[in-house]
Amino acid sequence: MNNNKLVAAFIIVLLGVFPGIEAQYYVKLSNSLPIQRFDEPVVLLRDSIEKKTGLFGNKLTFLIKTANGETVPSQTDDIDGDGRWDELAVLLDFNAGETVQLILEPITHELLPPFRQRAHVHLGVSCERNNVFTRVLEETRPKNHVAQSLPFLYQYEGPGWENDKLAFRTYFDSRNGKDVFGKLVPDMIIDSIGLPGKSYHEMSYWGMDVLKVGKSLGVGAIAVTDGDSIYRLGETGAALYKAIADGPVRAVFTLNYQNWNIHGDILSFSEQITIWGGKYHFSSKAALAGNEAHKYSLVTGITTLHLIDEGYISEFDSSANGHKIIAINNVLSENNDFLALGLMANTADYKSWFRAPETGIGDAIIKTACMVFNSGQKPFVEFHVFAGWEKTDIRFKTDRLLNTIMQNEALRLSNKIVIIY
Repeated sequence: MNNNKLVAAFIIVLLGVFPGIEAQYYVKLSNSLPIQRFDEPVVLLRDSIEKKTGLFGNKLTFLIKTANGETVPSQTDDIDGDGRWDELAVLLDFNAGETVQLILEPITHELLPPFRQRAHVHLGVSCERNNVFTRVLEETRPKNHVAQSLPFLYQYEGPGWENDKLAFRTYFDSRNGKDVFGKLVPDMIIDSIGLPGKSYHEMSYWGMDVLKVGKSLGVGAIAVTDGDSIYRLGETGAALYKAIADGPVRAVFTLNYQNWNIHGDILSFSEQITIWGGKYHFSSKAALAGNEAHKYSLVTGITTLHLIDEGYISEFDSSANGHKIIAINNVLSENNDFLALGLMANTADYKSWFRAPETGIGDAIIKTACMVFNSGQKPFVEFHVFAGWEKTDIRFKTDRLLNTIMQNEALRLSNKIVIIY
């Protein structure tokens, strides 16, 4: 019996086990833009689905098909951590102005077909400090952990996340920088790098670490400003990592930092990072808390450490599409070739931007284009961090492709797919 017949047979049995559940449900999705949209992230909410189906247990999910019967890769994610999935995530292509109908067939999780992994998050821990790393889904950083101490406690020094275009990592220590790996292959590779035998600072079949972070904020690392000074997210009383979703179409994880002491002001910071397949960026929902948090504005940034030409820093006021953009299209990578970096935020969250000094003392932030947020006005701010390497696509060098990608993303985010359940 082939897989389609097996699934169909199981659905018939399932209908008897879950009375009231029908064999198929339908959802319509509309692209209001006069342009094609490829690998468009779409999230179907469980609460909205259950208005059609009635309540169902956590054993049940849905096989998603197009109107012509093609199976659509999908995943269910428990974003709020209550033990039951609340979001059904898919990536879809749309023609200009197109409305598509999806078919949702109820099925148990174990009978879903395997899908190609296009997004992944990983943290490898070596408790014995012997270069043997075990993947963990949650981790509390030891209070006595020292940055860059050898042998490494964490594989490539902290959590990594990737899709089929590029990969990132964050230093899970007092530096708290963020870095980018350029990729030559769509495969998921972060489980297998940072191990003895091959340095990710050297070119490999998959790519390499392409960014020099130094004392900058790298790509999307966090700081705060009180209007006079800027303070890096550094030593904290506690730091926690938790993986929430791990592909096939998106990966989601959280970082939480507690007891961040800035001249006696005790703050906490948290961010939820999401990366979707097919994109040249990740997104962060970031929140600052504490009795004195109102004194500070959240800051992120992109490095200008190896900026080749000042004329390649651009600021775009994409107000019509509700976003502010900073792009640097001429950074020298660690491979001595071309790297483009960018930041984007909703205009409601955006406050200003500035250049950090070229030099500084101690752990002072230097050589960074910094974006400042109106972080005291909302529970969280959201921003998007972009990168493009010429070895992945030569147009990042020849055509300033990142500018186009970022402006298209602003257009997409301000004109989301309309979902009719």
